Amino acid sequence: MQFKLSETGMLSSTSKAFVERDQNLINILGETHPYWHPEKAIQLKADFSQDKRTVLADTLTSCYNAIAKQEFVHPKVLENIESLRNSNTYTVTTGQQLHLFIGPAFVIYKILSVVHHCDKFAKQFPDKKFVPVYWMASEDHDFDEIKSSTLFKKTFVWQTESGGACGRLKTDSVNDVIEAIKSEINLDERQLKLMDEMAQIYNTSHNLSEATRRIINKFFGEYGVIVMDGDLPVFKAQFKTVIKNDLFNNSNQEAFHEVSNQLEETGLSTQLHGRLINLFYLNGNTRKRIVKENEHYLVKDGQENWTEEELSLEVENHPERFSPNAMLRPLYQETILPNIAYIGGNAEITYWIQLHKTMSINGLTPPSLILRPSVWITPSKITQWLEKRGISPLKVLITRNKADLLNLIQTESTGIEQETSDFIKLRERIQSIVAQNISKELKGLVEAGKQYEKSLKGIEKSLIEFQIEKNSKEMDKLEEIRDTYLNINNIQERKMDSLELLIKFETVVFSINSAVCLDNSNGWIINL
Repeated sequence: MQFKLSETGMLSSTSKAFVERDQNLINILGETHPYWHPEKAIQLKADFSQDKRTVLADTLTSCYNAIAKQEFVHPKVLENIESLRNSNTYTVTTGQQLHLFIGPAFVIYKILSVVHHCDKFAKQFPDKKFVPVYWMASEDHDFDEIKSSTLFKKTFVWQTESGGACGRLKTDSVNDVIEAIKSEINLDERQLKLMDEMAQIYNTSHNLSEATRRIINKFFGEYGVIVMDGDLPVFKAQFKTVIKNDLFNNSNQEAFHEVSNQLEETGLSTQLHGRLINLFYLNGNTRKRIVKENEHYLVKDGQENWTEEELSLEVENHPERFSPNAMLRPLYQETILPNIAYIGGNAEITYWIQLHKTMSINGLTPPSLILRPSVWITPSKITQWLEKRGISPLKVLITRNKADLLNLIQTESTGIEQETSDFIKLRERIQSIVAQNISKELKGLVEAGKQYEKSLKGIEKSLIEFQIEKNSKEMDKLEEIRDTYLNINNIQERKMDSLELLIKFETVVFSINSAVCLDNSNGWIINL
């Protein structure tokens, strides 16, 4: 079952405006902005530096040659890397912070969607080649966000020393997590083999970035997916101009705030708040924010301290020590990739839109933006139970409370919501007439109206409770379905770990790419 995500109420106002091409957002971005037009993004990326292409292909070749010494690398990956040298090859990218195993289930859907859109663009622009890229946000340092994995309602925590970029973390201790999973969850032979393969990767990788690249290669190599790690000196060297602009001018913050203010003035949402300086300093096992105080630059809660001249020299000599925050990361990506499309989630779409002017003042051309798909996997027997009662799975998904669920079971409302609403409108009209003519009577009228309204709402609540009790058996079943599979307040693809998805459905999960069209802005309810 396919539906528009904008129908669910789960999108921010800006993401919703983007997929619906709302006029307020068109007025801010312009009708022909590349965010909406991949052909425009391709045109703007046509002169992407050949030197950068060479560095990109050479670096990726080196990374994957190292993997090939330990395990199979699909020829399609190597072919895609080599094609990046050619001026008619472009990337389609998605990304995510590093997690244990892969991360939430939606990461799998993100990557499959990138693969799908490469195929789609290849048909749309047959004289060009499109390569799927997964960008690891390997420099994020919030270990608490990624240290645990919840499988089958049991949480497993990775105990290791943390600090600095998470991609640099040693992974030998992940084996303890894997052994705990094997001992606490009943796994069959296939599933145990999967866990052993994961253990082998973590035990023989130098750090979390390498392990993640190898895991993505294992599951997505046949699709030609290339994994990018921004925490490499050769790429940071290409980013020096943007780094210096952010450190020594406040134009990035001004441009970011200008667009953010425009969005808010039209009632649209924002996701990020840009800083005066949007960079961290990476030093050994620490990643700390750079701030400016008076005429000096220093590291928040750290020892480093520079004048502007000293800091400029540090950027020149050691660009690898400077790490972009979430606001600058898209600019870094667009600096080193010939990228013509980015597939992101709800929050990502919003802050990429906030960045549209910041891209421009740094001499970067934006890609087209694509809202990633969302997937809900539901057993066929559940869907059949709903269909037998004439209940749409989408209607279950968008319910917020028991009263909404009750309305799905009952063909006719037995409540008095409409009558209460009519009374409130009548009371307000009478109060207005009285206030304009004989205000001395108004106080008693208002009090009486309040009491009657309170009584009506009490009756309304009691009627709903009676109907819920009357239909308790079906209500319990419907509530169980909603909470387990179709819960908009606790979205399946966010609460389910990719590893649980693979343990349950490894043999079918990758057929999602061919079974449904993982196109932009859509939700899918898939029966298994």
